[in-house]
Amino acid sequence: TKQLERIVMSEVMDNSKKSQEKSKIFLLVIICIISGAAYWQWTMRFLESTNDAFAETNLVYLTPRISGVMISLDVKDNQFIRKGAIIARVDPASFNAEVDAAQANVEAAIADLSRVSSESNAFITQLRARRLNAIATIQVAKQDSLLQEAELKTLDAQIQQSQREVKRYQQLQAKHQVSRQLSEESQTQLETLQTKRGTFQVSQTVANAKLEAARTSSEIISADEQQVFVFNASKKQAEASLNAAKAQLKTAQLHLLWTTIKAPHDGWISKISARPGSQLSPSKAMGILVFGKPWIDANFKETQIGRI
Repeated sequence: TKQLERIVMSEVMDNSKKSQEKSKIFLLVIICIISGAAYWQWTMRFLESTNDAFAETNLVYLTPRISGVMISLDVKDNQFIRKGAIIARVDPASFNAEVDAAQANVEAAIADLSRVSSESNAFITQLRARRLNAIATIQVAKQDSLLQEAELKTLDAQIQQSQREVKRYQQLQAKHQVSRQLSEESQTQLETLQTKRGTFQVSQTVANAKLEAARTSSEIISADEQQVFVFNASKKQAEASLNAAKAQLKTAQLHLLWTTIKAPHDGWISKISARPGSQLSPSKAMGILVFGKPWIDANFKETQIGRI
């Protein structure tokens, strides 16, 4: 009997364990169903699929800015490089010569501008000195002419007075009221004054000639001042030539700088088509640089848009 009771109890316990396991499995199934339904409700029902999708990425075609022969290639296909890394080099010989020629043109333009400036400054300095000298000469000549004119007026007055004296003494001599000596002395004094007036007349003529010459010189200087505009125009032309030569030098230096081809971005080098000795040209790409993160371009139907 005890043995039978143990068998019955064992079967009851086994049945109880199996019932508990079934309950657990059933509960787990219910949880999974509810979780799946919730996941679909909140996530899966917004997901749509399409066969019209493409992977895209950023890329640039590597082309040199100048034409020339490649002398070195510093990267390999599928190599990752940093921005500014050297990819290749172009033979710089002709571009060095271009820089040297442009530098020589700049130096020649500087020398020409210096020459024109020196000539202009020297001419202007000389012209100013001539102008000041002409002004001073005109002033002196005017003063001298005025002095001679004043002296002539004085002499004219003295001559008139002397003429009256001579006439008076002649009349008195005719009446034997004065001696002949006094009459002759008055005549001699008149002749002296007349001679002196002749001398001052010549001096006045000379002074007037000097004044006229000074005025003519001043007019010539005024005409020469027009040459200043010619020098200014030459100076501006020389400055323009210098600016053009500097621009050519800058362009030549840029061409020389571009003989070193560098990476514009961090990225992966791909499809390198050129090798040392190849003729490079801005119109032909020598490779591709892939950079940045890739993305997917996907095309959906209009009926799918509302569910995304």
